[in-house]
Amino acid sequence: MQEKRQSALSTIVSSGLTSCREIVSSFLSRIEVFDARINAIISLNPDALALAERLDVALAVGNATGPLFCIPVLLKDNYDTSNMNTTGGNLELAGSQPSVDAPSVVALKRAGAVILGKVNLHELALEGLSVSSLGGQTIKPYDSSRTPGGSSGGSGAAVAASFSVTTGTDTVNSLRSPASANLLFSIRPTRGLISRIGIISISYTQDVIRPIARMVEGVATALTVMANGGFDSTDNATALVPEISRGLDYTVSLTTGNLKGIRFGVLNGFFNRTGGDETTPVNNAMDKIVRKLHSAGAIIIPINETIYNATTIGNLDAQRFEYRESMNSYLSQPSLDGAHP
Repeated sequence: MQEKRQSALSTIVSSGLTSCREIVSSFLSRIEVFDARINAIISLNPDALALAERLDVALAVGNATGPLFCIPVLLKDNYDTSNMNTTGGNLELAGSQPSVDAPSVVALKRAGAVILGKVNLHELALEGLSVSSLGGQTIKPYDSSRTPGGSSGGSGAAVAASFSVTTGTDTVNSLRSPASANLLFSIRPTRGLISRIGIISISYTQDVIRPIARMVEGVATALTVMANGGFDSTDNATALVPEISRGLDYTVSLTTGNLKGIRFGVLNGFFNRTGGDETTPVNNAMDKIVRKLHSAGAIIIPINETIYNATTIGNLDAQRFEYRESMNSYLSQPSLDGAHP
């Protein structure tokens, strides 16, 4: 599987079988060949190969560190980067150049990741089709007639096309939707676990950020890196995370944990049981997973209260009330002084 190969890249590089520069060059070549059909990439990092060469130098002197050493990563284009524009897929922000990296980007770089570039999204992350005035329409690699999910559809399509691990953002369903659409892994993390500063914001109440990857090990590794920043005084939501949750290695429980006694709530009001051919296969797949969880020792708790349904949740959506304030706050941050065209 792709993620297994990526997690082994550090070993391959350190063994001398290849170099970090060769690895990064091969990923960039793959993007050049296949992205014309997928249209997931908005911009590439002009410094990617130079960074890979610096990592090769670090390896040569015995200073190759970090759980993501030489792992190629693409960022959803609402993450601030100091050497690339951050556009949100919006033509009006096409030349917006932040002066500093978002804390999550800093964390990825410190872990040895090589930022390859930026991927498309639904414009300003406001909808779920992954089409933008700057980036156009991203195409699902497995089926061009269906959506790649959104708003992080560029992230999902890029991973599905084996371009890299990617990052996404989620206000309602924008991490899980592209993961589902492209046969990938992601989850919505606890709000405040990762600082959201330096991200084009929609809703203080609902926004979270997270990686998307081909295998759960890749998601757990990247989450461990991104969540290591801990409390951030510029994002008060990070104060809500219990101290016990800080600095955890989320990969450990992948091999030592089990599901015995773990409680899973099943929100039955979100399952469309009358949708016919369009929804029945999805429901069958979910029912199978619930049975597997139960067989593994998990406690399944059915939640049948009628308040939990798509209509009610839509009425509780905070982004429509917070978007203007969130966008104004993002655009007024000091790191964007003089950044706009």
